[in-house]
Amino acid sequence: MVDRSATIVFATEALESLLGYPAEELLGQPFGSILAVPEEGEGLLSRGGNTCARTNTDRLVDVSIDVSESAGAGAAGFAKLLEISGATHDEPVITDLEEQLARDRIELLHTIMGSLGYSLDAEQTCDVVVSALVPDFADFAALDVSIAVFTGDPLPSLKYGPWPVRNRTAAARAAAGIHIDVEARERALSNTPQTPRTHRLRMGEAMLTTDVRPVVEGSTVQARFFQTIYPRETRSAIVAPLFVKDGLLGVLNMSRRAEAVPFDEDDLKLVQDILPKVSLNLNNVWRYAHEYRTALSLQQSLLPRTFTTTPSSEVGGTYVAADPGSGISGDWYDAIPLSSFRTAFVVGDVVGHGLSATAMMGRLRTAVQSIADLDLDPEEVLSRLDEFVQRIADEGGAAGERAFDGVTGSTCLYAVYDPVRRSCLMASAGHPPPLVIGPDGAARFMDLDPGPPLGVGGMPFEIAEVDVPPGSVIAFYTDGLMGRDVSGGPERFRSELERALSTSAHLQEISRDVVAAMLPSTPEDDAALLLVRTKALPPSDTARWSLATDESVVARARSLVSGQLSSWGMDEFVFTAEIVASELVTNAIRHASGAIEMSLLHGDGVVVCEVSDESNTQPRMRRARSTDENGRGLFIIAQVAKRWGSRYGRNGKTIWVELVKPAF
Repeated sequence: MVDRSATIVFATEALESLLGYPAEELLGQPFGSILAVPEEGEGLLSRGGNTCARTNTDRLVDVSIDVSESAGAGAAGFAKLLEISGATHDEPVITDLEEQLARDRIELLHTIMGSLGYSLDAEQTCDVVVSALVPDFADFAALDVSIAVFTGDPLPSLKYGPWPVRNRTAAARAAAGIHIDVEARERALSNTPQTPRTHRLRMGEAMLTTDVRPVVEGSTVQARFFQTIYPRETRSAIVAPLFVKDGLLGVLNMSRRAEAVPFDEDDLKLVQDILPKVSLNLNNVWRYAHEYRTALSLQQSLLPRTFTTTPSSEVGGTYVAADPGSGISGDWYDAIPLSSFRTAFVVGDVVGHGLSATAMMGRLRTAVQSIADLDLDPEEVLSRLDEFVQRIADEGGAAGERAFDGVTGSTCLYAVYDPVRRSCLMASAGHPPPLVIGPDGAARFMDLDPGPPLGVGGMPFEIAEVDVPPGSVIAFYTDGLMGRDVSGGPERFRSELERALSTSAHLQEISRDVVAAMLPSTPEDDAALLLVRTKALPPSDTARWSLATDESVVARARSLVSGQLSSWGMDEFVFTAEIVASELVTNAIRHASGAIEMSLLHGDGVVVCEVSDESNTQPRMRRARSTDENGRGLFIIAQVAKRWGSRYGRNGKTIWVELVKPAF
């Protein structure tokens, strides 16, 4: 193996014996330095080319270098030396038969090496190998690949554990005279016995058997296994493991019948020359599948539950990853509970693919959740998120490299639904507008200025408020759902959503049906769909009072709260609600100015108490000393509340407290 500068990073034992040096002395040496070539011949060692040359030990070899320019650091390809003579300059001893056999092997080697390329398709790689081997080199060949290569699971250990489950990815046999039960062979592979031969395979040893009859004759477990694995006409065989340091990739089996010349040591060396390139290809397949699996697992772990229900809405979402050939992207959605039964809905799409896009998505989702806790308007949330993305870009620039390779930006839509006002506030950073289907079945795309994508900076985001009757369905989605049908995609989406809503009431089922109808079996891009069915908090479940800025109203506030809770049949909340109302109203009178409003809401066994004033001062909980006469109000509230916080409006702030049914 060599890197992109043709420096040796790995050497086989065959190379050691050919040059007479141990592998550790060859590592780090330029490939050209191990050849005794004249200056005028150095150009023949260009990548992708091959020529005859002599080693420093004066042995005639055929040279071939195959390096991928697009490979990353480390092993980028192969340099191969195939000995075609033991001659010296002064004493050539190549016979016609030896030269012909050597040339045939070289031609076969170059055919396989030139055909393999750097494909990420395991089946294509295996088909190339067995098709080149049969019928010119072998009468039967099969490449059995570990299932982990396809799934991205950790590769089976070379030395430990049970024999890995394999998949007969490719096989070829001569046109006639080769008889084997393929289905029986596959069944046998799934239960490979532990024998000395299989142990040698797991140690990475390729084995030549010039006469298999002593091995397959009899009724032992090993004999019955080999009788199933090889055609009954088999006389000689070569079996070789495909492996990397991470584990076993598969096994290559070849056999010749009795009429053919048996395999010999030169044939085994040829196979050993082929194995590293095939292993590299399959290792690339596994690494890509492993990265895809890792990115998909990370992506799915970061998404919220696919179905939730709250006092304000029912939520169902579906995420579909792109075809592995395209790579995982950064599509995501979220539903974030806010104060007073309001809910924030977020949908975003990171531009790019792979783990970088997924990691960026994770950071954005975390940032959105943190900013959402501030209870800001949607355009302010996007502005702060825009600054966050710019900081990430600046961090990458300061380090002299991009923070997230392949990630060029992100779109995002942030919406807040209020079940009391029955309206939805939203803003978009380059994201397509949601589709709303009302209770009457009328569907429309919301009129929303998309704004610039996140990370552009210096541009404002426009906010839009839309009345949403209870029972409406809002569809938030990413552009991957539309595919390449930019013009007809939205109308087809509208039609599919209307159809699905008419056949099912469960949002999770509807979202899956719509995504399945919109996307091909192997989508080229990720797609996310979040469906929200809105609810409303009826006026009978809310109460609001205006209070004077006088400490005498504190007792009245307690009386109003207890009376309202009793009328709702929620007397168990009275004690804690009176404490909360008393502390909040007292703080508003002492530290704020202007009108004071108190609200009480309930739904799904939760009571929310709110107190609004015209001050913009942020309340802060502190630990009062034992001699202090005040400063314990928020501390007491924090002990009795499920959660509490504050939000700013256009005319002051609101302190809110959520209470659940006491345990006592």
